[in-house]
This record gives sequence, structure tokens and C-alpha cells, in this order.
Amino acid sequence: MENPKLINIKECDYCDLKAINICFKCRKYFCENCFKIIHNLKKNIGHQKELIDPFFPEEINCPIHSKYPLELFCINDKGK
Repeated sequence: MENPKLINIKECDYCDLKAINICFKCRKYFCENCFKIIHNLKKNIGHQKELIDPFFPEEINCPIHSKYPLELFCINDKGK
């Protein structure tokens, strides 16, 4: 089996530091400091951060629709 291509390490969308978090509501990548600054604003205060893996495979096909690349997925789905 061939290894998938790897994505380059993401940069924070607000500064040049390495992103370590993603906010799915904002649709942005954040370093730790920028996440704290942006998410202390009243409109963003309830957003959750998720750690990102800089070596996440670049393209994975959807397990249900195998002809299409996986674009979004629910990380908290309990199958309900």
C-alpha cells in the first residue's frame, strides 16, 4: 500500500507561528496565543479548539462515498 502525501505544517491564520489548533466554527488555524486572543472576544467565547496533526494525510476518500475526497467529518459522532 502506498503512503499518502503529507500536508505541510500549517501556519496560524493570524501570525507566522505554527498552528496547533483548528476552530471548526471559525474555519481557521491558530497558534495557542492567537486562539486565546480571538476566542476571548464575546462572539467567539463558546468555540472549541481541536488539536491538529501536521502529518494528517492530504487526501482521504470518504468511507461512504468512495469517489469523493473526505472534506468534513464529525469528530464527536457517537453513531446516533
